[in-house]
Amino acid sequence: MKKFLTNPLLVLSSLTLISIFTGSMIAPIESRFLTQITGSSSYASFAFTIATFASILGTLWLSRLANKVGRDKVIHTAFIISAFFPLLYSFTQNTFQAYGIKFAWAFAAAGTGTVLRAFIQEEVSVFKGKEGTFYGIIYSLQSGAGAVGSIFGGIISDKFGFFSVFRVVFIISLLQALILIILFRTNRSKGDDVKEAKQKGSFREGVKYIWINKILRARFILVTVFGINWSTKVILYPLILFALSGLDSFTGAVFSVQGITALIVLPIIGKIVDKVGYSKVLKVGYFCLGLGVLTLALTPYVWLIWVAAATVAAGEACNGPGMSKLETINIPNYLRNSVVAVQDVYTTVVELFSTFLTGIMLAFLQPRVIMFIMGVLIFISLAMSTFIMRNTKVTNDISVHVK
Repeated sequence: MKKFLTNPLLVLSSLTLISIFTGSMIAPIESRFLTQITGSSSYASFAFTIATFASILGTLWLSRLANKVGRDKVIHTAFIISAFFPLLYSFTQNTFQAYGIKFAWAFAAAGTGTVLRAFIQEEVSVFKGKEGTFYGIIYSLQSGAGAVGSIFGGIISDKFGFFSVFRVVFIISLLQALILIILFRTNRSKGDDVKEAKQKGSFREGVKYIWINKILRARFILVTVFGINWSTKVILYPLILFALSGLDSFTGAVFSVQGITALIVLPIIGKIVDKVGYSKVLKVGYFCLGLGVLTLALTPYVWLIWVAAATVAAGEACNGPGMSKLETINIPNYLRNSVVAVQDVYTTVVELFSTFLTGIMLAFLQPRVIMFIMGVLIFISLAMSTFIMRNTKVTNDISVHVK
């Protein structure tokens, strides 16, 4: 047990499983919960926009704070504070309260994201030639946790109502935070964090490095449409699927099928990434993602919903190990913190505008029409990224691709 608790990679990976489980419990019902509170699906969507804006502020401010007071203190504080927001959410009575709690929750949760991801990448970078396999296994376990969480959340909602889901999430999150605080330390002192921050450059240097690297520029195009798809899923899926079935448990089951699909295929995809390279896997993955999204937007048949959902999940699964290996081997360790911070802020900005525009579009368009537009954008982005990388040799070794 002591050996496990002093291994940062194992402990942090385990904590991500719990976080994904609780987040997936909320996913099938949050959009409808907010629609009930605010009285409008459009106003409900704005809550997600507020959350993504809060994440940007939280990422920038809390990352800097970690360099001043130490990584441990920020992570522990963010976990314990975040645990109480589901409970507050369950007592929400009006739009103002919903927006305020969502903002504070996202701000606190952002304290762990960038720091944890950069730290995990650094640990994984020593597994030369096996990065894809490692990420495939981690993401597979996370998908399993998500699958169980989605169906569990849907069932609780159907049996006991929206508010019970948030209260169960509160109990689990509080236990998670207490376990982290009592048992785990990263063994990095305040001085180590400050030294690391100075060594790894500024936010501006991260932007500059991405600009001169063709692989990372192509990545930005792909993650733009991926971020749009991912951030609007919790908004559009419940609206489309509930309209078709009339059951929250059906929405939860569809999310669960996607999680189970990813659980099965991710270890396989991870090995394929190591064998044929991330470029080919990403191309196939984004083709599947676009095809699945278009099918979800157009089909009136329940059986085809299952097929399309699984296809989307397979495409998203390709993105996981593929993108993670791309980042691990194309970002030098001395710039990893700054580059990852830039990428995380950009991803959050994409989600901010995606949820905001989705809220506006829902006032004029049906959810299926919005999803169809997303599918078209995925194929356009795939063509653009392929064009950018057309003359770039992609290998499984660390390399800098400068135009």
